[in-house]
Amino acid sequence: MFWDLNVPAPVAGAIADTARRLGFDGVAVNEIVSGKVTAACRIKPVAVAGTLKQKTRLTVVLSDSNQISSLSSGNHFLKSYDIVAFRPTTDKLFQQCCMSLDCDIIALDLSERLPFPIKFPTVHAATQRGVFFELCYGGLIADPASRRQLMSNMMNVVRVTKGRNIILTSQVIDALHVRSPYDIMNLGALFGLSHAQARAALSTNAISVLERGQLRRTAQGVCRAVELSSLDPEKDAWMLQ
Repeated sequence: MFWDLNVPAPVAGAIADTARRLGFDGVAVNEIVSGKVTAACRIKPVAVAGTLKQKTRLTVVLSDSNQISSLSSGNHFLKSYDIVAFRPTTDKLFQQCCMSLDCDIIALDLSERLPFPIKFPTVHAATQRGVFFELCYGGLIADPASRRQLMSNMMNVVRVTKGRNIILTSQVIDALHVRSPYDIMNLGALFGLSHAQARAALSTNAISVLERGQLRRTAQGVCRAVELSSLDPEKDAWMLQ
């Protein structure tokens, strides 16, 4: 299964339908907030043809340490989303995201020069906890002015993570900029991902993000028993790993 885990909420309908036609099996509709999270998820499923799976995602921009206290695992507003991503803007907040904060994705703004270094020990702490790093290809297509900086930052993330725990997403606002899974795999090679790593970034890694999100929402990972015979080997692959 191929997933795009970053479809901006304001344009979700057009982007999701295009993603479906190009071969994606599921999308996550994303809304971005700054400051404290004070409301539950308001994202509604978009009308698309076929059987495209839809999940919800929240990306929280972290710019102040005072935000941290409201982002604990007990926050019911966070639990209303299938996926939670944090975008740290300082070195201290980046370290907290990697070391201890309960999120599924670390979504750095790679379109500009990062104000802090990305070091292996910090990144390794995140990957050991099952947190994933996001690379959005949309800027490479839509914004030529930031393409060079974006490519440099992407290559740096791949180098430090060694290509592990990476997800590739679109974050495009124009349906014409959506690319097929196989085109995105080819893009992944440009910033250092092997074919296997690029494929995983759209499939098995994305499924692992959804699995982590489910465990986060059920508080401390309560087990759910299901009959193996009822599982679809493809659609429910994350349950069989």
